[in-house]
Amino acid sequence: MDLQQISQFLAVARLLNFTRAAEECRITQPAFSRSIRRLELELGGDLLLRERSLTQLTKFGQAMLPLLEQIMAAADTAKAEARQFRSHESAPLHLGFSPWLALPLISPILAEVVRTVKTVEFSVTVDKEPALRDRMLQGELDVLIGLQCDSPPARFNQWRLFSAATSLFLPHGHVIGAVGEIRATDLVDATMLGAFDADALPEVLLTRLARTLGRRPATPHRADNWETSLQLVRSGFGLSLGLSSWIVPHDLVARPLNEPDLKQDVVIETVGGRPKSAAATSFIKLARARLWS
Repeated sequence: MDLQQISQFLAVARLLNFTRAAEECRITQPAFSRSIRRLELELGGDLLLRERSLTQLTKFGQAMLPLLEQIMAAADTAKAEARQFRSHESAPLHLGFSPWLALPLISPILAEVVRTVKTVEFSVTVDKEPALRDRMLQGELDVLIGLQCDSPPARFNQWRLFSAATSLFLPHGHVIGAVGEIRATDLVDATMLGAFDADALPEVLLTRLARTLGRRPATPHRADNWETSLQLVRSGFGLSLGLSSWIVPHDLVARPLNEPDLKQDVVIETVGGRPKSAAATSFIKLARARLWS
């Protein structure tokens, strides 16, 4: 069975006339009849009742008609998608984003991509960096914005976008907020918020802080993203270490941690050697060229 045979059968099923159907398909009537017969032999039954002045679908033909129409429609859709891909009529951008970064961080870049690539269709997936990298390898994501890991997978290209200082997030009126310059020793007796994974941002920062203090501050409560962490701070469950690039809600205070200097690199990653859409290419170029403050 081939698409040409299906197309010819759909023509005669619509016109109910072999001569007119053959003319529409630009084929001689004998060749047209042989093509329909080959389709019937392949399917294992007569599709049409052939009479001198009348052509009709058999019950078998009536049953096969919607299925063959679906096959033809699917083929037309595949051809259209292929044309769009080749001509960049559709420019998808599937972005992976760390849960420990704020989405407004990349909003200006997305806005510029939408402005310059008229056919862009983007999606944003927020998840842990290892899960995002797995999805990138599977071809589900094009670009990852996240926190630098010590040893990225071999197939990945990684570029540093900026280095963010560490800030302490606390409620208004908290006693530590009155300290002139916050140091690690000011947090010895503080209740801090941790995370569920050792490679999550709060845990990385707390581990570095513990090296300076000689012990880890108390962390009875944990969060899995920056928004939840700030909500727990707001509710009085502890203080949070985070990046200076986080947006500070009006009811919280962010104070820089002056000692130790716990900077964290924010990076962009792609799978090396993989073709990218116009939108993905534009996003990567804009992110790398941006003057991050």
